[in-house]
Amino acid sequence: MRTPAPFAILLLAACGTTEQPAVEAGKISPPGTIERITQQELALTDTSVKIFDQRKALALYGVYMEFADQYPQDSMAPEYLFRAARMAKPLRKAAEAIALCDRIITNYPQWKVLPAIWMMKGITFQDELQNKDSARKAYKGLIERLPETRYARDAKAMIDNLQYTDEQLIEKFKAMNADTAQVAAGAGR
Repeated sequence: MRTPAPFAILLLAACGTTEQPAVEAGKISPPGTIERITQQELALTDTSVKIFDQRKALALYGVYMEFADQYPQDSMAPEYLFRAARMAKPLRKAAEAIALCDRIITNYPQWKVLPAIWMMKGITFQDELQNKDSARKAYKGLIERLPETRYARDAKAMIDNLQYTDEQLIEKFKAMNADTAQVAAGAGR
């Protein structure tokens, strides 16, 4: 017999087991579930605490994953997967962030935030995993599938910049800023 994962226990404790699922307005999770997750998010983002609480972040990450696994048809499932993917960076889970992006792309192809998911995937490959080839593929995937979005334009720029080292990019942007400053100074005359 398989023992429940700690996060499953946490989610069950937070959600209770006596409530029946609601199927209104795209929600199928038990009433109060999303509100409990929101409270956990607020506890993690308490600005009076100046340090990152990895334990709370891991717990919240797990709750997001459990929710999406248990209620994949709920309208909040892709949002919670996206939040988990964003949390992956401070938790040093770049490969998991990529897997979450792929899961959203595959399971929620009409989700309104999909262009940002593609961009996050490319940036994660580029910055966190130092894999420019995979980053290029992710950016090209965005351009091919969502060409009319502003993210497609940004993805083209990201592909153009893949050829440069960090130092070269810094010099490139310094030169661009200097050119902009000169144009602005000339316009003020």
